[in-house]
Amino acid sequence: MIVVNHRDCGAVQIAYGPDVIATPEIETQTHERILDYFRQEALRRHPGISVESYLTGLDGSVEQIGPIIPA
Repeated sequence: MIVVNHRDCGAVQIAYGPDVIATPEIETQTHERILDYFRQEALRRHPGISVESYLTGLDGSVEQIGPIIPA
């Protein structure tokens, strides 16, 4: 499973408030927490799947968030 979140996400602002994306560093930490929870939940529901997670910028940049969990 490949999961991609993006920066400047309106849904994140609505769910967690504007302070969680106040700076790029805080925004990255927020997405790290969100994606870590998602990975854990995906593995709980579907043991043995491979999970990769990424954060993309509106400029097209992509960074890996967290470890790649192989199947």
